Amino acid sequence: MHWPRHIPSLRAFGVTTHGIWTDHATEAHRLIALISYPDDADPGEVTTAYMDSPEFAADMHDLLPPPSQLR
Repeated sequence: MHWPRHIPSLRAFGVTTHGIWTDHATEAHRLIALISYPDDADPGEVTTAYMDSPEFAADMHDLLPPPSQLR
């Protein structure tokens, strides 16, 4: 699981990670992350900024295509 590498980079965008779990009960092996945003933040804007950031690209290096190809 590579998700823990997102914790420090999300923190730089004001996002706090409270926990991460994996659900092995499904064929998809889902990951569940409990996160919170600052009170004055728009979660959609923060998510877009994060996914377009060099920090996210570094987290995903060698795992997925560039973020522009994920949408």
